[in-house]
Amino acid sequence: MSRRVGPRRRDTPTPYTPEELMALRQRFLNPGTVPCPACGAAFELGLPRHRGDEIVRRVKCMGCGRAAVVSNTRAARILVVEQKDIIRDTLRAILLGAGHDVVEAADAGVGLLAYQVQPSDVVFIDVHAPGRMEAGEFVRRLRRDFPDARIVGMAGRPSYGIIDPLAVTERLGAIRTIRMPFSRAEVLNIVEEARPVAEVILSPDGKWLLYRTGSNAPGGGDILARRLVGDTTTVPLLATAAFEGEPAISPDGRWLAYVSDEGGTDEVYVRPLPDVNSGRWQVSHGGGTEPVWNPGGRELYYRRLDQELMAIHVDTSSSFHASQPEPLFPAASYITGGRHAAYAVSRDGRFLFGQQVGGGSGGSRLVLVRHWFTELRPLLK
Repeated sequence: MSRRVGPRRRDTPTPYTPEELMALRQRFLNPGTVPCPACGAAFELGLPRHRGDEIVRRVKCMGCGRAAVVSNTRAARILVVEQKDIIRDTLRAILLGAGHDVVEAADAGVGLLAYQVQPSDVVFIDVHAPGRMEAGEFVRRLRRDFPDARIVGMAGRPSYGIIDPLAVTERLGAIRTIRMPFSRAEVLNIVEEARPVAEVILSPDGKWLLYRTGSNAPGGGDILARRLVGDTTTVPLLATAAFEGEPAISPDGRWLAYVSDEGGTDEVYVRPLPDVNSGRWQVSHGGGTEPVWNPGGRELYYRRLDQELMAIHVDTSSSFHASQPEPLFPAASYITGGRHAAYAVSRDGRFLFGQQVGGGSGGSRLVLVRHWFTELRPLLK
């Protein structure tokens, strides 16, 4: 038997260039399929892991074999309470494959302790799982100690004449339920629906619902969408490591204005809707929040960080074109929205602001306006 002579030969793929690596990491911050910047093939995704406070994963091109480590910004922390190994393993594979962080407990009592040590974004519990603590007691105690807990109850179909345990679980505080056996799509949709929601807007045609996840949750501060008819699967529109929020849809439904801190400061951006990856324009400079469209769609307003209200003239006849921002008037005497627009614009171009602050009152006042719609209706004609 002959022995190899000389140094061993290793076929190591050529690494990505710094420019390719930067572009690749940026693409993985956005939803959708990511092609290899070198050969155009698809990627094989590795399991997520912690690197300091960040969750990352290794991705490998299935064409040229090149690999990179990218941020896994869509991760949520999910607690699975299930005694049966086969169900627990199935859920783990689905959730890890989607990049989520999974904590497992075979007993509800252990699951309650795990949540108390470190709360999860979503909790899956089998309502029939035996243990030292029943599922109903688990849900009741978790909701008592953590009112914002997002609990999903799991169960098979009940026998005829038997009370549905999922209905009981909902009455105790579960926000969603799912029937077993379940599909991968059902589980992942439930995760997206169960995550905390901070803002919700309806598209002008009434077909799309856009909402922002809570910015305090892992993967939070993302803008998601779902159709109200037909395919109601949740679609991530803007889901990156940065904050994205304060969505505002143009009156014709073709453009989405939003706020992002991707550059280190809150700025206002505009993208096409629903194909948000086909264009991007930064329309504010020096900071901006609370974008609001003029009802005619020809102007976009926002509040600068120094509280000056700004106006941008837009032309959307062919593509998107925006003028330089122009100051309108100081708005420092009015409250800000706190990640929500705190003002509105009427059809005649007048501005409606909320409560005026200051004035030496020393506190807030609650004002009750009766027959408000009766007074408002003539002004809208």
